[in-house]
Amino acid sequence: MDKRFPDGLSGEVEKVNNRSDKALYQYLQLHIFGPYTGDCEAFLNEVKIRLQKHRFKRAKICSDREDEPPNGISREEKAEFWRDVSYDFADHADTAVFIFLEGQLDRADELPDRAFKDEPFGHGETPSDLNSSPIQELNYWLREIDAERERTLVLFEGDKADDIGPVFRGEVSKEGVDVDEIDANNPEQAFKRIHGVARNWAMDTCKQRLQDRYIRDTIDEGV
Repeated sequence: MDKRFPDGLSGEVEKVNNRSDKALYQYLQLHIFGPYTGDCEAFLNEVKIRLQKHRFKRAKICSDREDEPPNGISREEKAEFWRDVSYDFADHADTAVFIFLEGQLDRADELPDRAFKDEPFGHGETPSDLNSSPIQELNYWLREIDAERERTLVLFEGDKADDIGPVFRGEVSKEGVDVDEIDANNPEQAFKRIHGVARNWAMDTCKQRLQDRYIRDTIDEGV
């Protein structure tokens, strides 16, 4: 009998089924999308850090990756490169949170030092539309990945719901996308809203895939 599964694989599956749902939180690949211009990345990063500290260890933002565009490519080619990176980031997510932020680029006084990365991804390029990337990513996610609208949360900061919110509500609310608003410069409120939905994802929508991942990871660790 494999020492990793003394009661056999079926016995291990039964153990997983009986474990607290909290034990599965760490296996949920929860990816957060939003703008990176100015200190927007720090806002997203702070929300991610809070989720990781509350058991969702696989919560990520796109700039956690180490992708870099090739040297000497055109502006259009660079935009296509980053679009492909973000789509790949979506392809490897169980669930996705899209945060549309206001155009306040300096959030240093509102966020802890830990939120700011040593090499910010968003500095240096200011798009004409701050939220153009997450809009594109949300459309891709709903079109290609979450057609059932069961693994998506959309958050609008401050007045962004008045700006672009009605567009999404008109297009996708009837399909069941979870949409909410958060106060400006309030990562704690964003965290709490995401955390509540993420627990439901782990306990219900994604539970089977998380149980399967636990078994698979346990097998891989013994190889």
